Amino acid sequence: MKPINVWIVCCLLGLALIVITALPPVLKDACASERESDREQIVEIVNGIGNSADRRDWVACRAFWIEEPFVDYSSLSGQPGVRVRAADLIAGWNAFLPKFKFTQHFITNHEVRISGDRADCRSYVHAIHNLPFAEGGDMWGVYGVYEHELVKTPTGWKVSKMIFRLLAQEGNRGLPALAAKAPAERKVRFTSGGENLVGVLYTPAGHPEMEKLPAIIVTGSWTTVKEQMAGTYAKKLAAEGLIALAFDFRGFGESGGEPRQYESPQQKIQDIKNAVGFLQTLPMVNPEKIGGLGICASSGYMAEAVAEDKRMKVFAAIAPWFHDAELVKLIYGGEEGVKEKVAAGRAAKVKFEKTKVNEWVPACSTIDNQAAMFGKFEYYLNPQRGAIPEWKNQFAVMSWPDWLQFEPTKKADSISVPVLLIHSENGAIPDGAKRFYGKLVGKKDFYWMQGTQFDFYDNPSVVNEASKKAVTWLKENLN
Repeated sequence: MKPINVWIVCCLLGLALIVITALPPVLKDACASERESDREQIVEIVNGIGNSADRRDWVACRAFWIEEPFVDYSSLSGQPGVRVRAADLIAGWNAFLPKFKFTQHFITNHEVRISGDRADCRSYVHAIHNLPFAEGGDMWGVYGVYEHELVKTPTGWKVSKMIFRLLAQEGNRGLPALAAKAPAERKVRFTSGGENLVGVLYTPAGHPEMEKLPAIIVTGSWTTVKEQMAGTYAKKLAAEGLIALAFDFRGFGESGGEPRQYESPQQKIQDIKNAVGFLQTLPMVNPEKIGGLGICASSGYMAEAVAEDKRMKVFAAIAPWFHDAELVKLIYGGEEGVKEKVAAGRAAKVKFEKTKVNEWVPACSTIDNQAAMFGKFEYYLNPQRGAIPEWKNQFAVMSWPDWLQFEPTKKADSISVPVLLIHSENGAIPDGAKRFYGKLVGKKDFYWMQGTQFDFYDNPSVVNEASKKAVTWLKENLN
């Protein structure tokens, strides 16, 4: 083969350069615009994977991938990268990430290289994960580098390969294992008093559907919904091997029933009994091993339900509110204050029966002295704590007579099952808990802790200690 003449090569290269530089400006602009459009799409895809996962939008997340991409998290997990079906990848994320309260992926500093129908993108990521009430801390974060490879398809750019290279971790490194242990949750419905009640059933992770386990009904403070302290403790119980049910009482949250926000002890007691009947129909529940755990005001409701319903075999109360006529006067403005509230409640009930107009006051307020809880009760006023969207800051005025005249301590000596009380001297009316405990005639235990009433609702260290004690007690007395 004859050597190529260097002069000819130089001429050809020069001609190519002349042709390129002589392209019409419109065509050059179109090429640059297409490259910039491709780059923007690639960056949007890389960001979109993290954003859609954080939103739990799995349909959108699936659309970014080819059918069988290569995925490598070996720097974090120690397991080698694999080629996996995109549907299986997304299903795995869907099974794991929602166990965290939230995740956030901050992806930035994208370096995109495009070569025809193939491209790669290198970017930095900081991903944080939150698991409330986890022992050792509720936050875990990773810093790293993403390396994505993409191919251009008829429907746009798709990810064919993703590698995560870990740089550093922060927070509780045990959080992924705790999240994997988090219980399964599913929405359930049952009836009480002719109304549909909505609850969440928590079952231990990986629990076989037909293996029967003890079950605990968990109820929260007055006016509250299942997403507040009831759900918090139900998750704790299920993570330790018990089935747990948290539900909205009639007139509250997602459950049906009128009037709304009506704090009726007798109605709520009946709802608890009907929850027992519902649990007994479930194939994974041992119908002979059902108990109750009440928090704050619902401890009184649970106490009466346990005293009257022999299907319930054990009872635990956390930060219990057990009032009697004497304590009611001390708390609600003396004899005159109680009379005024009772009279207002009776008038409101008559009005509702005639007009269906439900009078209500704030459940909690720092400015309205007619509120059911008047003062700086920060738990109910802080959106990061108890003031969640599912909770209505309302209290039906007609509730006052039923609530103020309710005396659960009178039923204490009718309880024949083992009872555990967990409280603090700095909690709400500890004297009421002491009086209730003193009248119990069966097996009983009182566990004293440190903390305020609201610490029992959402302070991780207090919740973890109280739930551990309750789980141990419940298991010992249901087995």
